[in-house]
Amino acid sequence: SLGRVACFVPGAQSTRFPNAPQGLLFGGSNRDAGCPQASIFNNPLNFGPRLGFASQLTSDGKTSLRGGAVYYFEPPNTVASQDVVGIPPFAPIVNLTDVSLSDPYGSAGVTNPFPAQVGPTNPGPSATFPQDIGLVPAFARHFQLPIVLTWNLTMERSLGQSWLLRAAYMGSNGTRLNGAGDQEAGLLQVNPAIYIPGQSTEANTQERRVWHADSPADVI
Repeated sequence: SLGRVACFVPGAQSTRFPNAPQGLLFGGSNRDAGCPQASIFNNPLNFGPRLGFASQLTSDGKTSLRGGAVYYFEPPNTVASQDVVGIPPFAPIVNLTDVSLSDPYGSAGVTNPFPAQVGPTNPGPSATFPQDIGLVPAFARHFQLPIVLTWNLTMERSLGQSWLLRAAYMGSNGTRLNGAGDQEAGLLQVNPAIYIPGQSTEANTQERRVWHADSPADVI
């Protein structure tokens, strides 16, 4: 309801927060075009039908065929949302390297944004943004829930008074599946630095990003 959702769209400029670095858009009631109002886009077509059947194949009632199929939608793990709360200007994450731990912000030439810029209220359009903003993990703007189709087919035959012969097949197929465990399902790195063997250092991280930052205030 507070519109604390951000989107990364290279080259776009926010109208909700004009001081935001290029590429960072925001949701909310007065959201930027291309960013959802309150959360990730909802798909009303997440329809999960279920189908099952049972049939008696022989007149003596000793042979039956049963089967079914179902679609399941998997919601993201709760842990997947914990890293997307650091959204500037609501709760900014600032990435600094090679600084003095006694004065990390001052030694980097950055004004300390905490705690004044973090609170229960949303800032207005004049909100300021610290340099070297980090928006590393985020949901894709058109994130779709993982879906799993499972099916089964079973044939049973009664033998004598106390024996039963059963043959069954079960299968499943997953689409848009999340990563495993520590990959925090559903998240992606919005602007990763490409690794170049023998040429990748911390100093040239920004130059190796997919969308190169033109200024220190750009989203990294």
